[in-house]
Amino acid sequence: MKFRWKVKIFIFLTVFYGGYAESQTNDECRVYLNFSNNYSFEIYSGFPQLYKIGLKYSLFSKECLSFLNLLLTKPGLNKLLLDNDNNACNFYYERFFNRCRCDTTSLLYIYKYPKRHADIEKKADFDKKIFEFSLLEIRDSALNALRKAYPKYYITIDVNSAIRSMTDQEKYFIKGSSKTLFSAHLLGAAADFTIFFNGILIDPKPKSTGLFKSSEPYQILGKFILDKDYFWGIPWDPGHMQLKRKFEDILLEYPDLQNDGSLIATYCAVIKSDSIPLKYKAVIEILDNKFGCKETRKYNLSVPWVEDTLLAPIVVDSLFKPTYSY
Repeated sequence: MKFRWKVKIFIFLTVFYGGYAESQTNDECRVYLNFSNNYSFEIYSGFPQLYKIGLKYSLFSKECLSFLNLLLTKPGLNKLLLDNDNNACNFYYERFFNRCRCDTTSLLYIYKYPKRHADIEKKADFDKKIFEFSLLEIRDSALNALRKAYPKYYITIDVNSAIRSMTDQEKYFIKGSSKTLFSAHLLGAAADFTIFFNGILIDPKPKSTGLFKSSEPYQILGKFILDKDYFWGIPWDPGHMQLKRKFEDILLEYPDLQNDGSLIATYCAVIKSDSIPLKYKAVIEILDNKFGCKETRKYNLSVPWVEDTLLAPIVVDSLFKPTYSY
């Protein structure tokens, strides 16, 4: 009998896990269960809590529940597989749940805290005038490079670093031209460059061909943005740049920007939601801490922060040959 159980356990682990347990401490991550129209709550006590939830909501197959029951009744096996069952961030929880669930609307998600607080040095107040002057330097340098790369065209570059109100940002978000309500444009810490060849806007489109649909001119521009140590390179918005890639990192590096009126108005609007997008979590926590708010937030795990694969900058030198000459 014992031998049969060992064989079953071996087969189960091979099929469902395919590797050893990998764990994280609670200081580095949290585990959330999301199901039934994005309702979520935190898993804080590991497999025992999952077992009870699985029984109550009929989330697991019979085989998975049997394995859970075996795991809970065999402390030695529990310790061997999970190292320490009090460690709720063990990745076996995520693998086990997501591969054994019967309810396709349910999902277990491990949220790993971004490693940023120790690395970001607080700076003096954000100087909008210095920022705008650097944008003009970027524009002029990029313009010289573009005219060298494409000498047959009359080229101009516009740059817009206007501060957006919460209402304006909502319009961009609803229209789909922005993917977040917490935009660096709220703080005046971002800008949009637009490039024109012979008065025609260079407007990159996926799977399109031709110079006027190419991102190449913006990749030449991007080199000079990166030289200033700013963020650039979003494929679907190649004219956009901002101080840092993540909005929360801007707030941490320039704490004075946490007092911005449009930011606070957006924060107050977002926290009224019953299910806040997970990608806003870091920003909400910074502002919760600022205002001394201890309220437990419910986050929608289906909307995490996603890192786009960024465009590569292009250097115009003696080896550069434009993809499109005409």
